[in-house]
Amino acid sequence: MRTETVTESKKALLSLTEEQAEALRRIGRQLASDRRWWGALDELEGSNEGSEAQSQATRTVIRCDPATSGEYMLTVDNAIGVIGLSDLQITVKPKIPLPHFLHLITESEYLPRPSEDPARLEQDDNFFTLIAQWFVSECEYVLRRGLTRDYHKTTADLPTARGRVDSLRTTRAILAGRVKVRCTYDNFGNDSSLNRLLNRALTVIQQKPVFPMEVRRRARRAQERFDGVGEYQPADLNASTDANTKHYRDAVTLARMLLSSQGTSTLHSPSPGGTFLFRTPEAVEEGIRRVLKKALHPDWDVEKKGLTLSGASRRTLNPDLVFNPSPAIGDVKYRLSSTLKRSDINQVTTFAAGFKASKGIVIEFDSKATNDYVEVGDIRIDAVSWDIDQSDPDMSAEKLAVDIRAWLSTPHPESRS
Repeated sequence: MRTETVTESKKALLSLTEEQAEALRRIGRQLASDRRWWGALDELEGSNEGSEAQSQATRTVIRCDPATSGEYMLTVDNAIGVIGLSDLQITVKPKIPLPHFLHLITESEYLPRPSEDPARLEQDDNFFTLIAQWFVSECEYVLRRGLTRDYHKTTADLPTARGRVDSLRTTRAILAGRVKVRCTYDNFGNDSSLNRLLNRALTVIQQKPVFPMEVRRRARRAQERFDGVGEYQPADLNASTDANTKHYRDAVTLARMLLSSQGTSTLHSPSPGGTFLFRTPEAVEEGIRRVLKKALHPDWDVEKKGLTLSGASRRTLNPDLVFNPSPAIGDVKYRLSSTLKRSDINQVTTFAAGFKASKGIVIEFDSKATNDYVEVGDIRIDAVSWDIDQSDPDMSAEKLAVDIRAWLSTPHPESRS
């Protein structure tokens, strides 16, 4: 199988057949048509890159445009993972270094805290191979602790009555000469929603050649110990843990990511390699918000807060960051940059005016510090970067918190160099 690696939201020139190009376009349209995958974004918000794509008549996550003979310009917008076709596997890397990306989505609680050595987890550039390895490790941990058994409804034909009897079916069976009683009763065993969820994710890993053979072998060995677990049901995806099943928590989180990120699972056209794509902006935004919330407490509270505007139609403002009690707002731009764009100025000025804030800030990702700022009337807008050159993402988080604290503490309209 041929393997190519591209970076999210960045154009890449690839040699493709027309069939492969069309398959990629189909996958992109399928994902774009699923609002749950895109996230419930307000049309006026525009707080994440890619929201413009949603408002287009034909939305797509994957753009694949002809370039030269046999070559296409491929762009995967704001998503990472693996796209598997019959004889081609495309790995989509995050636009920021993987350790920084993992740090932020772990902070956001899209992923659990790694139980394995984080340095070891960060070596693999294939995000979903990492997730699969991590998930299998968590399943092995669950099995060491023991599968949790529970009561579940069972319907069967029995020689004697048990539970609730289906009188009509039982009578028909007796009249036909079969002495069987159709009963519905509670059975105590492994067939619980949590076990079905983990079992299904283990099946998916085994079926997808995008995952290394050793990971699939481990998944098969783990699944062999899921005795008495029934067929997966869609409602199982929402299964939650409690005090008795807390050792399932991390495995369940990872299973949900594996199952909900199968972008081609409902496509009519086959995708033998399997496709797993994870939309990135919302997770990164939530990670930044939680980093700042912890670092600035108790002096400032940080939240995402919407504001409904007065007018003929319902319109809302939804900045990513509202700092209380200071009259300040902020927005996270998941992109490599350290300067304010005109669209940022227009957007953040509108946010600040709506929330009666005297200043706003744009958080971007770069390897260098920025002193870019602009004043629009009584509103000052600054730019600050998450340092992606730091080898330790904790250091980047700490530096960002120091910069934001200094920005919040600086009286407006005093200018800073």
